[in-house]
Amino acid sequence: MKLYAYNTGWQTVALRGFDQPRLRVPTPVFLIDHPEGLVLVDSGFHPDAVREPDARIGFPAKVVGFEQEEGEDVASRLQTGGVELGEIRYLVNTHLHFDHAGGNSLIPRSATMVVHWREWAAVCSPHDIVRNFYCALDYADPRPRLEVEGDHDLFGDGKITLVETPGHTPGHQSVRVTLDGGDVVLAGDSCYLTEWIDSGATSPIVGYDKEAEVASLARLRAMRDAGAHILVGHDPDQWTRIPEAPESIEPAAVS
Repeated sequence: MKLYAYNTGWQTVALRGFDQPRLRVPTPVFLIDHPEGLVLVDSGFHPDAVREPDARIGFPAKVVGFEQEEGEDVASRLQTGGVELGEIRYLVNTHLHFDHAGGNSLIPRSATMVVHWREWAAVCSPHDIVRNFYCALDYADPRPRLEVEGDHDLFGDGKITLVETPGHTPGHQSVRVTLDGGDVVLAGDSCYLTEWIDSGATSPIVGYDKEAEVASLARLRAMRDAGAHILVGHDPDQWTRIPEAPESIEPAAVS
C-alpha cells in the first residue's frame, strides 16, 4: 500500500489570530493506493474560490486569500500523475470545510463519499451551517455516501482507519494509514500546526468546540507517543519535508 501527497493550492490566513501575522499554508490532499481500491482523502478548494471567492466561499473569503495555478486543482493534479479518476473507490472527507471538500464535485460520482455522521448532520442544520462556515456547493453534489460512527476500519483489514477527532467541526475525523514503515495519521484540521500537538493550542478564529479540540489534540499526542507519525493540516514548515507525488510518503519523512 502506498500513500501520496498533493498540494492543490495555497491559502493565506491568520491561523494564530487576527493580531498575529498571516501564514501562507498549503492545501493538501492525499491518495492511498490500497489493494482493494484507491482512496482520496479530502479534495482541497474549488477553483472558483480563486475566480469568484465571494460567490463560492461567502464570508470566509473576506479573511482568506486563495492561490491556485492552472492545473493545480485536485482533479488536474491526480490526472497529471496518471491517476484514473474513475478508479477512486472512496472519497474520505476529514470534514466539510471549503478547503477540504471544495473539490468533491471534480471527482466522479462513482466514488463513495465517506463522512462522519455528525459532520453530515451539521451540514443539514441551518444553525450549524452558519456556525461552521460550511458552503453548500461543496457537498451538494449527489453521490453514494457512507456515514460512519466512531473509529471506522474502512476495508476491515486495519490498513486505513478513520479516527474520531472532533472539535474543529462536529464530526471531524482523521485518517490513520498503516504502511510497511509505520503508521501515518492524516490529522486534517484537528491540528493546524505541528507544535500545537504538544502545546494544546487551537486557532482562535475558528473551531466548533474548543474542549473537544483539545481532547482531540491529546489523542493525536497519544498516537504520536505510541509511534505514529502525525501529518497535520496546514503546517508550511512540515510541508517542506513531505514528498509530493509521484514519490510516495515514507513515515520517517513526516517526523
